[in-house]
Amino acid sequence: MHAYILWIAMLAYALHVVEEYMFDWKGWANAVLLFCPIAIWSYVGARSDGVLSLRVGLLSCLIGAALMAFPIVLLKLRLRPYFKQQ
Repeated sequence: MHAYILWIAMLAYALHVVEEYMFDWKGWANAVLLFCPIAIWSYVGARSDGVLSLRVGLLSCLIGAALMAFPIVLLKLRLRPYFKQQ
């Protein structure tokens, strides 16, 4: 099993959050450079374990896209009159 790859991914995400907090960065480039190889590695590990089918791969991409779009939706919603509170 390649479950250790998920722990490495969690560690990378935690370090990314600490990095943004400590340096007050909002940079996405570091996240792309950090997370893309780990994501690819996770898919390769899942494929070699026999748990990655076409359906699971597509579903994981859709869920990932929805999670990435969620903050953008929130940013758009905060400009609506309903959410402007004094």
